[in-house]
Amino acid sequence: MPVTEFMDKTEEGIYRALERLGGIANILSLQISVAAIDALDRLIQRGQVRKVGYAVEIVPEPVRKTDTPAENSPQARIMHAKPSKSYREGRRQHYSPLVGPLPARIRQLSARMVHWINTWGDQDAQGLPICEKRALERGLHAHRLPEWTPAIDFLLQRRAISINGRQVSILDIGCDRDLPDPHDPTEKKKARELKQAKRRSRPKRPLSAWVRRKILERGGTIPYGR
Repeated sequence: MPVTEFMDKTEEGIYRALERLGGIANILSLQISVAAIDALDRLIQRGQVRKVGYAVEIVPEPVRKTDTPAENSPQARIMHAKPSKSYREGRRQHYSPLVGPLPARIRQLSARMVHWINTWGDQDAQGLPICEKRALERGLHAHRLPEWTPAIDFLLQRRAISINGRQVSILDIGCDRDLPDPHDPTEKKKARELKQAKRRSRPKRPLSAWVRRKILERGGTIPYGR
C-alpha cells in the first residue's frame, strides 16, 4: 500500500520534495509556506517524517512499522473510527402514547416528565435532578400535549418538583413510585414478559409410551425426567 495514500495534497507535496532531496533536507531548503507547516507537523506526528536537528527526514519503512503503534496508523484510525452518538451515548427510548381518561393521562405524562429529568437532566448543588424548563418542553413536545399544564400542576401539588425561573428540579426522588411506567403505562409489556417467563419455567410434559418406544427402537436414550 503506497505510503502517500492517506495524505492530502500538501502533505504529499512535502513528502515528494523530501524524496527528491534524498530523503533528508533542511526545513528552509524545502521552501514550504507557512500554511504548509501544519502539514509537516502532521507528517511528524504520524511518524512518516522525523526531525533531525534543523532538518527533517523520511522515516524508513521498517522503522515506521516498529515505531508507529497499530492503533495510531492512518488505516487504523479510518477503520476504527467511532460513529458519533447523541443523547449522552445512550439509545433514546420512545415513550408510549398517553391512553385512557384524562386523570390517567395526566399521571402518565407526570411519570414521563420525572423520567426525562432523571435521565437527561443535570444535578444541582444538593445532587437533585434539574433541567431547563425549555429543554423539558422541547424534549417531550409539550406543544402537542393538552395534558401538559395539568401534569405540571399535579407534580407541583404533590411537591414532587419545583419551578424556579427557567429551571425545573425534582424535590422528591421517589415521587415516581406510585406513577405508571413511562414506557409501559398499561403494563401490557410487563404482563407479556410474565407470561413468557411462566411458559419458560413450566415443566415439560412426560413423553408418551409411543414416543418412548420409538426412541428405544432407534437406539436412543430417554431424557431424564421424561
